[in-house]
Amino acid sequence: GYLLMALGYLLISISENYQLVMLSMVVSGFGIGLMIPNTNLWVMKIAPPSIRGKEIGKLTMFWFFGQFISPIVLLPITNNYTLPFTFQTMGFVMLGMSIIGFILTRIPMIRHCNKHCFYISLGGGEGLYGSGCGSIGLRSLPVKPAKSGFKV
Repeated sequence: GYLLMALGYLLISISENYQLVMLSMVVSGFGIGLMIPNTNLWVMKIAPPSIRGKEIGKLTMFWFFGQFISPIVLLPITNNYTLPFTFQTMGFVMLGMSIIGFILTRIPMIRHCNKHCFYISLGGGEGLYGSGCGSIGLRSLPVKPAKSGFKV
């Protein structure tokens, strides 16, 4: 998703006519269209059933917060430089994010311990675990279902 968004934004930064801007927005829109449902599915897959609704709600809140805050954050860049520069900068940021995401997907970070437990490796034998009761905490390998921890 980020790769298509990056391509769309980089194309917008070099567009010289309305048709190319619209084509670039379609490419970027395909990237967002791929990213949103896949991110929702990923969150639903790793969140325990008892807190899935809350976690999807948080994800949706952050999507909308990002849409709200992005013009406020990017206005100083646009005021001090040009709109094409802003799109080019954000295109390269998203390109970097897509490369990092590609690398991270090749590293087995998330493991399901059983049907109600997941583990996210933080490196060095440490990791974040969660259980079906909604608890989450820090634990060393090997992972066992959590009996205590703080509520998410």
